[in-house]
Amino acid sequence: MATHEGSRGDACVAAEKTAPRPRRILLVADRFASERSVHDYLSCALGFPAYYGHNLSALSDCLGDVCDATVLSVDLSHVGGHATGGFWERALGVMRRCADENPSLSVEVAGL
Repeated sequence: MATHEGSRGDACVAAEKTAPRPRRILLVADRFASERSVHDYLSCALGFPAYYGHNLSALSDCLGDVCDATVLSVDLSHVGGHATGGFWERALGVMRRCADENPSLSVEVAGL
């Protein structure tokens, strides 16, 4: 099948079908003892640089640099009222804003 410049050919469709699935990072909120442990986990799971600052501003910077398709899957189902007004609400705000700005990143939330 001949393709015209600017049109999607069979090769593009085949590449999309064989593209690797996005990396999925699962964060089960009640399994973290502290904010620092969340930052440590994300730093390790996403390969943040050694100078990562372990705060929400640094998280925003590093999530903006994610290049591989990545899903942050956050489970808040067992944290109850602690999910609102605290660290998780602020962290989700950062994650969602970064996902809006970075097409390689998406966020899923359960338990809100």
